[in-house]
This record gives sequence, C-alpha cells and structure tokens, in this order.
Amino acid sequence: MDIEEKISEYLFEYGNTKESDLIGYLQKECGFSDRHIKKVIDKMEKEGKIHRVVHREMKPPSVYLSLHEHIPLEIAKELIRASAEIRKAEFEAISKGERR
Repeated sequence: MDIEEKISEYLFEYGNTKESDLIGYLQKECGFSDRHIKKVIDKMEKEGKIHRVVHREMKPPSVYLSLHEHIPLEIAKELIRASAEIRKAEFEAISKGERR
C-alpha cells in the first residue's frame, strides 16, 4: 500500500486529524520520512483529495487534515458503523476460538 492510500485510509477511519499526529503515525508504523510525508500531503492537497484546516484560535495554532467527501456523509457514517460491527464480530469469534 502506498503512502497516499495510507493517508486516505487513516483519514477515512479517524476523520479530521492533527497533521502532526498523522505524520507521527506514518513515521512509526510505515517508516516514511517526515519530509516525504509532507510532500505527499502537499500533493494530495493540490489535487483536491484532502484539505488543511488551520485552527488559529488554539494555542499554539494547529493544522488539521481531512478528506474531501466523495460520498455523502450519512453513507460514510454507515460504512464506518458497519466496519466497526464487523471488527467486533471478528474479535468475538477470535475470543471464542481461544477459549476452546
């Protein structure tokens, strides 16, 4: 999976995310460099795939990233709920299997 897919997947799963948190996650989990991640984020923003929101009222000001919605919000919420239910069912199945 390439870095753009990882960014999109993360933002879809968790929603608006502090840019520094996403960069830290990608560095730790995937081994990407800070500089490379920032270049890809800039590219994705220029292509309209994601957008940055600067919260100047916060001390210090923080930059958040979010996906541009390509599907209606209600459908996205249902997909996330369904995904969570599937993960819960998988976890329960694994737990039952371990008890045997």
